[in-house]
Amino acid sequence: MAGRAESSVPGSRQNVCVTGAGGYIASWLVKLLLSRGYAVHATVRDPSKLPPAPVRNCLCYGPRCGTDRARRTLFQNAHLGRLEGASENLRLFKANVLDQDSLAAAVAGCQGVFHAACPVPTDKAEVLAPAVQGTLNILQACSANNVQKVVVVSSTAAVHFNPNWPRDRPKDENCWSDISFCEKNEDWYMVAKVIAEKTALEYAEKTGLNIVTACPTMALGPLLRPVVNVSHEFLIYIIKGGPTVMKNIPWHIVDVRDVADALLLLYEKEESTGRYICAPHHISAKDLVNLLKKARPNYNYVNCDDDLDPNSIVTPLMSEKLKNLGWKPREKLEETFLDSIEYYEKARLLQDIEGRPCQLAPDSPSTAALRTTSSYLRRRRLQRHGRRCNGVRDRRRRVHRLVTCEAAPLPRLHGDKKTAHLRRLENAAENLRVFKADLLDYDAMAAAVAGCQGVFHVATPLQMLGPAVTGTTNVLKAASAASVRRVVVVSSIVAVEINPKDWPQGKVRDESCWSDREFCRSIELVPGGKIISEEAALEYGRRTGLDVVTINPGLVFGPLLQPTVNASSQFLVYLLKGGPDQVRNKLWHIVDVRDLADAMLLLYEVPEASGRHICAPHVISVRDLVDLLRSMYPDDYPFITKESICDRDHPAPMTSDKLKKLGWSCRPLEETIADTVGFCQRAGFLEDAGRETPCHINFEYTSKMPAAAAAGNAERAVCVTGAGGYVASWLVKLLLSRGYTVHGTVRDLSDRKTAHLKQFENASEKLKLFRADLLDYDAMAAAIAGCQGVFHVATTVPSGKITDPEREMLGPAVNGTTNVLKAASAANVRRVVVVSSMVAVEIDPKDWPKDKIKDEGCWSDKEACKKNEDWYSVAKITSEQAAIEYGKQNGLDVVTINPALVFGPLLQPTLNTSCQFLVYFLKGGPDQTRNKLWHIVDDSTSGTPPMLFCCSSGRHICAPHFISARDLLDLLKSMYPDDYPFMSRESICDTEHPAPMTSEKLMKLGWKARPLKETIADTVEYCQQAGFLVEVEGTPYRFPPLYNKI
Repeated sequence: MAGRAESSVPGSRQNVCVTGAGGYIASWLVKLLLSRGYAVHATVRDPSKLPPAPVRNCLCYGPRCGTDRARRTLFQNAHLGRLEGASENLRLFKANVLDQDSLAAAVAGCQGVFHAACPVPTDKAEVLAPAVQGTLNILQACSANNVQKVVVVSSTAAVHFNPNWPRDRPKDENCWSDISFCEKNEDWYMVAKVIAEKTALEYAEKTGLNIVTACPTMALGPLLRPVVNVSHEFLIYIIKGGPTVMKNIPWHIVDVRDVADALLLLYEKEESTGRYICAPHHISAKDLVNLLKKARPNYNYVNCDDDLDPNSIVTPLMSEKLKNLGWKPREKLEETFLDSIEYYEKARLLQDIEGRPCQLAPDSPSTAALRTTSSYLRRRRLQRHGRRCNGVRDRRRRVHRLVTCEAAPLPRLHGDKKTAHLRRLENAAENLRVFKADLLDYDAMAAAVAGCQGVFHVATPLQMLGPAVTGTTNVLKAASAASVRRVVVVSSIVAVEINPKDWPQGKVRDESCWSDREFCRSIELVPGGKIISEEAALEYGRRTGLDVVTINPGLVFGPLLQPTVNASSQFLVYLLKGGPDQVRNKLWHIVDVRDLADAMLLLYEVPEASGRHICAPHVISVRDLVDLLRSMYPDDYPFITKESICDRDHPAPMTSDKLKKLGWSCRPLEETIADTVGFCQRAGFLEDAGRETPCHINFEYTSKMPAAAAAGNAERAVCVTGAGGYVASWLVKLLLSRGYTVHGTVRDLSDRKTAHLKQFENASEKLKLFRADLLDYDAMAAAIAGCQGVFHVATTVPSGKITDPEREMLGPAVNGTTNVLKAASAANVRRVVVVSSMVAVEIDPKDWPKDKIKDEGCWSDKEACKKNEDWYSVAKITSEQAAIEYGKQNGLDVVTINPALVFGPLLQPTLNTSCQFLVYFLKGGPDQTRNKLWHIVDDSTSGTPPMLFCCSSGRHICAPHFISARDLLDLLKSMYPDDYPFMSRESICDTEHPAPMTSEKLMKLGWKARPLKETIADTVEYCQQAGFLVEVEGTPYRFPPLYNKI
């Protein structure tokens, strides 16, 4: 056993957090920490402590023995609970590195943190965000909780891949993998490791947080958990052998127990700083095989090239810096290898499966050894070239089946019980190929689609907007690239039936009827992804010429081919078994799964098929469906009670006539129900009917579903700065109506200017006002504490000439914004929406053509504003830029909105500056103004967009209407010809009109603005009622000077 340096900090009674504690290295670290008396907060994805299933995970490219993936996931962290000292000193936290709230809870109360969580998959989307953003999230949580030291586990993947490093010079901590080189070869794991480690070290420099990083190489040794990781896949492959000849390149290896020692040493040694390579041994592949053969001659072993690969860029690594700190790794590799093999043998991982050679998973990082060239890995290209097959005509056409599974190693495709039924289908042996593919991985989708004449896009995550839309786009792009003849996209009736706009209540719904996307978003209804992805698919077809047809099936019943019960069948099972949940008496449209399959194939084969096709032949209410079930099975099941079915209005049904005109027909509803119930009975899904354990229905079918989002929002807290202001007041009103809890900051709690806030609906329960000044960080931090989101609306608007720009404008705007953002970071806020202004977009933008419409890429010229002493605009430009930069540097999700001149009725009792602008046009006065092109937005809509839309990012111009000053005056005169004196046309000076701004980015998110006339009418009516338009004798009304500056 290797020696260990004496620690300078005793572990007893210290709290430390280990992220990704269920992982291979992290498990050994937790074991070591517990043995040294540390109290450990361990983050895992599933904190279950149930006993593990038998470990029989054969890591060959074929069927896996033992339990399925879901069960392994459930039990793979149970080993932590059995470690010595775990009952007293180990606390498990369910946490995801992308969820700041869960990380903050785990880190709270800890003096040290070991960030070991890391995704291993090679897909760009799967690894970059968790690695980079996850690292930032954990570091920010550490800063917020005053953690003393953080040890970040990186990898030699962040060191090795630097083709510019001298070949004869061993690599030390000064060597970094070349990001461009890794990106070119699509080695996203390496890219993520480099960026994450550099991010951590840069964060340490900026914030002063004590961070050291460790770069272990491939770790081997016994496993504590029942799931074999990728480094052991590599060693198992070497021992069992396979069809591929391995290149003879050097391998760096470290014992996992030595890695745990190194990590604790780095934490305990006060003098540790910077990076530390943890790679004590290196051995060529050929020597490794010979060493193993000598120790265990009874295995097949892989064939290996005799000569060292001359193109290998894997040169020796130096661990001297770590050894100089006192680290003493095991001296001989044999101990590590023999302990690993002993574990494999006990777990029966080295048993051969007859007829199936052992292969490494093609997407495994270990596969690098088999494919190394002078430019290193080209995994994706090799896969694309090797995944082609020719189609077969008519019904015997070859099928490329896409199996989408989250971060699952490819070997699971042959052993996963969820897909095993596919291989038993008739003709599957000859005509079915199964591909591992994620909708968000374009390369994988392109490989599967290559060589096909048609595509059926059935896979879609219903509850995730991004994957649904981006995934559909990837499929369509891959289809275009492969010259596919037709794509059939499976949508849903939820894209047809939910609150359609301008559709008469009693009119039967056909393919021209669309669900209201904005309504679904406003209450966060999950079918929004179906609506947007179907729209995107049809638009893609129109734009590119790809033949795209869509089908909208209803609730799908019928016998199952897969071994697990799906959501729609669970609904029918609940109606039979009964339970405590209530169900809406909705009008359900039902289709048999076999008829749906016929419809999909019909749409592919019939040339005249085009556009959308509703596939929902049977219409029945829940009450009538239960009555039908009772008549078919009068004494067999307890059934749901009629009292648990809540009444609701029934809109007009949908029609499937368009599909039927193509020749489609369907089964009777009774046959579909009988076959579904018969299958569920045989499969045991109905066996526990009447037992004590209640059955529950999926949430989307319950009576609570329509108000689901509003109820969910009730648990969310958001902070609105400057809550008593014009725009902010409308925002607070809107948030309260959506069920949010609102923390509003105001300057004076007793001021009459904020009294209106307390009169809003739900204010007594959900509004909490804080006295806070933007320049008082502590006050802002107190207001933001406990919030998931922040709307930074507060801003100073000058009422006269500014004599001290720094004190009066720039300081409050820039420093105030920074204080809000810092407080948001400390509180682990998920998103901050900063309200900027159109003045940060439209004023003399540099290098922007005069006739080019201004979008979010356009910035006002700050120097020109300074020259004009337009300090309001300077403050808005500077503070918005500072906010965006802060978000980039600190990993805080910051979006900005640039509203135009804001009109609309007021909620607060005082007249704001923009409404003074409109009042002057009506009342007139001695001042002149420019005939500028003014952009206008209604106050009650300007607060709605990116503030509430989850898919927004960056800047968002909010300026739907534009009109010149003279045209605005003419419009007002036409609306109120005899009511007001108006300003004279002569007081409006001529000026050039540059190109207007566009709000297209915001509108693509689903935002819609009121007509300009409605906004003006509502504003004038309010001002009239409030007495702001009454003439004051002897006191001329003045034009707000701000608007002659901007």
